[in-house]
Amino acid sequence: MGTTGMVAQAVGAADQDEVSALFSRALLIALTAGVVLIFFHTPVASGALLVSPASADVETLARRYIKIRVWGAPAAISVYAITGWLIAQERTPAVLVTQVAMSGGNVVLSLWFVLVLGWGVEGVA
Repeated sequence: MGTTGMVAQAVGAADQDEVSALFSRALLIALTAGVVLIFFHTPVASGALLVSPASADVETLARRYIKIRVWGAPAAISVYAITGWLIAQERTPAVLVTQVAMSGGNVVLSLWFVLVLGWGVEGVA
């Protein structure tokens, strides 16, 4: 959402070059943050499990989930940048469609991977 205000100002000033530049910068920051999370996911996961202790079985499943899910971090963070950029341009219907499509796809694929293919936690990740 930090991008939203700056993009809205650029849209209001009819500065399409700045709108595009802000989009590029937001994606670059998102991708960089995602890559950093990939590199540091083990200590982050350990810290999270330290703050929220669980049984050994749950902790094992959580670590397996995180090891798979972290690879989607650049894309997941990029979605936040894209959402802010779209909101700033008053394209909220596109945000709704994007969110519904992603959530619906996630539900369908999770059900398929877990119930049909039997992948368990790995399928949800």
